[in-house]
Amino acid sequence: MTIHKSKGLEFPIVFCPFSWASSEIPANRKNSPLLFHDSGRDFSATLALGQEAIHDHKTEAEKESLAENIRLLYVALTRAKMLCYCVWGPFRGAETSALAYILHGKGINAPLVQNLSAKLKSLSDDQIFSELRSISEISPKGAFK
Repeated sequence: MTIHKSKGLEFPIVFCPFSWASSEIPANRKNSPLLFHDSGRDFSATLALGQEAIHDHKTEAEKESLAENIRLLYVALTRAKMLCYCVWGPFRGAETSALAYILHGKGINAPLVQNLSAKLKSLSDDQIFSELRSISEISPKGAFK
């Protein structure tokens, strides 16, 4: 409810237990049509059909998926009046999530989703904690546990 039905609503406490939805196009959909906004055609809505077109536009479609997931995460995280609990960790598929990008995406270059995935897969638990502590230290009210 806090993500999809809460425009303008606030709640005293918000729980975001599943914030690690992948932005990657699954391998089993590699030949499925892709709907995206083509940056080479003034961001017009485009449907990529056929293996070659799908392959050529997969990165752009994944970037758009990540942007939408970031928007939805923003909506969820900003509904809390007093407290927001957000769960994060190296869950399967989490390495291409909006939360992965927000917490660990510094310095990631194109292709965004693939490089984010590679970075997260290469980080140890200690490195993940270190990056989270760094974010918490610069936040005026941040709490890291």
